[in-house]
Amino acid sequence: MKKETAQVVVKKTVVGWFNVYLFEGAGAEQVGWVNVSPQQFTEFFPGKSTDFKLMAQEVTQDQVDRILGAGVLVA
Repeated sequence: MKKETAQVVVKKTVVGWFNVYLFEGAGAEQVGWVNVSPQQFTEFFPGKSTDFKLMAQEVTQDQVDRILGAGVLVA
């Protein structure tokens, strides 16, 4: 059984935190976003470098649930 996936776009802020935007559905509609610390970022995206300004990635439903648990703000 294939796990459902979603898209995230991550933008690094000027203070070094990360805005994680969640997109779902065929039309890639933004469904929410959350601002996370560098520590939370490495927990959500293990092995990913934090040396970027913009990142896009497909994530599993398990990752979405963890990110949403961080206090998502619905768009």
